[in-house]
Amino acid sequence: MSGVLRSAGADLWAIARHRPLTGVRLTPSLQVRPRITGTNPTSAAAPQPSGPLAIIRQLDDDVTTYVARNDLRERVRGFVHEAILRLACRDDVSHLVVNAHSQGTVLAYDVLREMPPFAAAKVQHLVTAGSPLRKYVDLFYWGTDASGINTTPWSNFWDATDPVADPLEPPRSWRLGDPVPPSSGVSQLYTATDPDTGHTLPVPLRDTEVSNAAHGAGGGLPAHNYWDNDAEFVRPLADILRGVTAG
Repeated sequence: MSGVLRSAGADLWAIARHRPLTGVRLTPSLQVRPRITGTNPTSAAAPQPSGPLAIIRQLDDDVTTYVARNDLRERVRGFVHEAILRLACRDDVSHLVVNAHSQGTVLAYDVLREMPPFAAAKVQHLVTAGSPLRKYVDLFYWGTDASGINTTPWSNFWDATDPVADPLEPPRSWRLGDPVPPSSGVSQLYTATDPDTGHTLPVPLRDTEVSNAAHGAGGGLPAHNYWDNDAEFVRPLADILRGVTAG
């Protein structure tokens, strides 16, 4: 309970420090999304609220919908699963890289670990940024079995001031505020199981800590805006893509 309270306090403090930016062109995908009610599409054109309360409502919508609305969860999972499967079945597609952000990282993890082996073999890298997966493990008992993607290199980018993100290398006992152990390139949070022998297999995963507020251009919640952090996220992502294509 103390760990949950400490984590919640740090997250709320990060959100409370957020201030709407002026004179900056916000990245569209990082702005608070419209809350459309009923069937009136014009409601999306109305001015949208900003600030800490709007961010909290957006995060609440994302998380509670995916956790509590299984019908919607299955719809979006089915869409992504089919999209990846269609690409993996194409003869002119040799490699796939899945690049996911925020709640999308939960969706990517959810889908990839259930892909058939031939499709999973084509996924050459999984990139997650601003991922709340550790919170899903701690708060929702989401599980730590990464079987199906344990042979896929996994790069996780996180910002210590991002209320959504956490490192995924440290063990489950790690709590916000604890020192982050040196990177070993293997997750101590996630494991996999060999279906033939039952032996525990390592999950290759490397955390990279970034500072989006210091190196980014703001937009939405600055600490959660990885896309404008050219030096610490965009360029490393380009290096990953370059390495996959070269291989």
